[in-house]
Amino acid sequence: MPQLPDAGSADSGELVASLPLVERELRVALRKLNPRRRRLLTAFAAISIIIFLLLAVSVAEGRHSGGLVHAILLFFGLLTLRSVPGRVAGAIAGERRNGTLGILIVSGLSSTDIFVGKLFSAVLITFNDLLAIFPLLALPFIMGGVSFEVFIATLCCLPNLLFFVLAVSLFASTVTKEEASAQTWTNVILLAVCGVAPAIWVSQQWFAATATQSFWLTLSPAYGVFLVFSKFGAASAQLFWINSLVTLGWSVLFLLGAAGLLQRIWRSDEVSVPVQSSQVQSRWRFINKFFDRQRAASRWMLECNPALWQELADTNPLKLVWLSIGALVGIWLLGWALWPAQWAGPANFFLTATVLITIVRTIQNHATAKRFAVARRDGAFELVLTTPLSAAEVVEGHLEGRQVQFKPVVRFLFLLELFMALAGLMMRQWTEPALFTYFCLWAVLAMWTWNLRGGNASSVRVAWTALNSAQVTYAMKGNKIGWWWLLWCVWNIFRGLAGDGFPSGSGVEVVIAVMIAFVACMFTMIRHREAQAQLTRMITEFREIIREPIPDPHDPRYAHWLHWTQRFPWGWAGFQDQVVERNARRRAEQARRR
Repeated sequence: MPQLPDAGSADSGELVASLPLVERELRVALRKLNPRRRRLLTAFAAISIIIFLLLAVSVAEGRHSGGLVHAILLFFGLLTLRSVPGRVAGAIAGERRNGTLGILIVSGLSSTDIFVGKLFSAVLITFNDLLAIFPLLALPFIMGGVSFEVFIATLCCLPNLLFFVLAVSLFASTVTKEEASAQTWTNVILLAVCGVAPAIWVSQQWFAATATQSFWLTLSPAYGVFLVFSKFGAASAQLFWINSLVTLGWSVLFLLGAAGLLQRIWRSDEVSVPVQSSQVQSRWRFINKFFDRQRAASRWMLECNPALWQELADTNPLKLVWLSIGALVGIWLLGWALWPAQWAGPANFFLTATVLITIVRTIQNHATAKRFAVARRDGAFELVLTTPLSAAEVVEGHLEGRQVQFKPVVRFLFLLELFMALAGLMMRQWTEPALFTYFCLWAVLAMWTWNLRGGNASSVRVAWTALNSAQVTYAMKGNKIGWWWLLWCVWNIFRGLAGDGFPSGSGVEVVIAVMIAFVACMFTMIRHREAQAQLTRMITEFREIIREPIPDPHDPRYAHWLHWTQRFPWGWAGFQDQVVERNARRRAEQARRR
C-alpha cells in the first residue's frame, strides 16, 4: 500500500483529493492511447534512424556525427508535441460536454482538486513519449558533437516547451466544450504566442530597415528551439535562458487562466439557458441587436423547414467569423499604418484574401461538423425522424441554413477582394502579360470565395464524416490545408518582402497562371459533381446511419476508413458482433461476482 502525503497541509490535501481523478485519467489513457506501445515505437524509430545514420556517416566522415544525432533527437522531441493537443483537448471540455463537471463538484471535489488532478494526469500522459528518447539525448555529448552547455540546454528546452503546449491545451480545453474547438483554439493561441514576436522582428528588419533588438525574439517560445538547433551559433546562451524563463512564464500564465476559468464555468454550465442568454444579451446588447433582427426575420422558416431555422438561430459561428475578419483587417491596417510604403502590394493582397477565405471556410465547416456530430451523438436525429420531417428536409435544411447564414459574409469577401484588386492596380505600372496574370489569380480566389456559399463539396464531406463518426475532430481532419496552400502563402510572403514586383508578367508566370486557373475550374466542377452524389447518398442512407452504434473515438478501424467515400464499417454484421461481445462481457462479469 503506497504511503500518501500528509493530509494536514492544504497542498497535500488537494493532492490526496485529486488522486482518484488522476487514477481515472491514467486508466482511460492506458486503455485507449496504449502509451507503452507508443513509447516503444518512438524509441525504436529513434534508435533505428540514429544507428543507420551513424553507420552512413562513419563510412564517409565521422566528425560531424554528433551534431547530426543531436538534430535528429531534437526533431523526435518536437514530434512528441503534435499529440499533446489531441490528448489534453478533452480533459475539461469532455467533462463540460457530458455534464459531469458539476457532478464532480457535487461529489466533494473542489475546482482546485479537479484542476490539480487534470494537470497531474496530463503531465504524466504527455511526458510519456518524451521519456522514451530522453536517455538518448546524452549521445551527442558523449560523441563530442555538442558542448556541455548545448547538452544541458537541450535537456531543459524540450520539457519546458512540452509543458508550455500542455498549458495552452489545458487552457483551450477550459474555454470550450468540444474537443475539436479546443484543438483549434490551441493551434491559434500557439501560433499567436510563437509567431507574433518573430513577425514584428522580421517586419522591422525588412520594412523599416532598422536593426531590431533580440528582445522581441525572446518573447517567442520557438526561439529557444532555434537556438538549441543552431547550437548557439546565432546568439549567446544567455538569451536562451532568458527565453526559457519567458516560456515558463507563459505556461504559468495560461495555467492560472485555466484555473480561474474553471472556478467560474462549472457554475455557468449549471445555469439555465434563459438566464444565461439574458445575461449575455445584457452584456453584449449592442452587438446582439443585429443578430436578433436576423433571427426574428428568419422565424418564417420555422414553418417551412425547422432544420433550416435551427441553423439560422445559432448565431455563434457568424459572430466568430465576423470577429475573426475584423481582427485580421485590424492587423492589416496596423501594418499599413506602421509601414505605409512597403506594406501594401499585390502579394500582400493575395495573402490577405487567402487567409480570409481559409478562416471563413474553417469556421463554416466546423459549425457544420459540430451540428451533425452532436445531433448524432445526442440522438437528436433519431428523435427528429419520428416527426413528419423527411431525411432530405433534415440534411438539406442544415446545409442550406449555413448557406443562408454565411451569405452576407461571402458578399463582404467579394467586395473586399474587389477593393484589394483595384487597389493593387494603382500600386504600380502594369504590362499586358502581368495584368493578365494578375486577373487570373484574382479569378481563382473569387472562384474559391464563391464555393463558400454553402452546400459545396467541403461542407458535404464534413457533414458525411461527422454523421458517420459523431466526432467533430475526425470530421475536421478532412478539412486540412493542402501543401499548395502553404506553398502559395510562403511564395507571397517572400515576394512581398522582396518587393520584386510580382506578378512580373514573364512567360513562365503566364503559363503557370493559366494552368492554375484551368486546374481550379476542372477541380471545382469535379468536386461539385462529387458533392451532389455524396449528398444524395447521405440522404438515402441517413436512417441507416443514425441507427448504427456510435463508434468509439479510438476504434482501430478509423485507420483504414476512407471517410470521404465510404460509410463507417459497421454494417449489420458489425452490429451483431458488438451485441455478442457486450453480452459475453456481461455474463463474465456476473460469473465473476458469483
